[in-house]
Amino acid sequence: MASKYGHGCPDKSANGLFKLCKKTGPISKIPKTPGLVVWRSGHIGISLDGEYAIEARGFNYGVVRTKIRNRNWEKWGMLPPSIMDYMDEDVPTVEPEPKPVATEGCPYAEPDRNLKKGFTGEGVKWVQWMLTHCGYSVSSCGIDGDFGKATHAAVIQFQTEHQLEADGIVGPLTRTALKAEYEKKKGA
Repeated sequence: MASKYGHGCPDKSANGLFKLCKKTGPISKIPKTPGLVVWRSGHIGISLDGEYAIEARGFNYGVVRTKIRNRNWEKWGMLPPSIMDYMDEDVPTVEPEPKPVATEGCPYAEPDRNLKKGFTGEGVKWVQWMLTHCGYSVSSCGIDGDFGKATHAAVIQFQTEHQLEADGIVGPLTRTALKAEYEKKKGA
């Protein structure tokens, strides 16, 4: 006997749940109907408005809202009425999330997700800039946007010295501590 989620939804894998969809299409043609599933093999999310979706991205991210076009979804699908109620009303506009703004003095935008060794990009530059301006060395390359060994070591050192879990992951607590340390250094 299969277990059920609420609303009579069978407990299925992402692919199994997608197979229940009565209507599907390519992700490039997703309607604005809230509640449609977005799918790629082995992973599923729920569209909020045809532009944004919510999905469970694992331990490092949790359940997050993402832009559909920025993820590698392949198809959209409409679950049967026994599982999902769709309404034929106008969809209220979902305001986009505000973009993170740079910390005063820092030219890079604060990341809005957890960062760890192996990550690259603007968010990593924010971490490196903050660490550097708090007195930590991130590498001989400086602020290069590459979360490598030296940046990882600097994060561990910072976390240890600020009584945080020294896991090398820059999440909300580490970002808050970095900003507080930066403000303290700036005011000194």
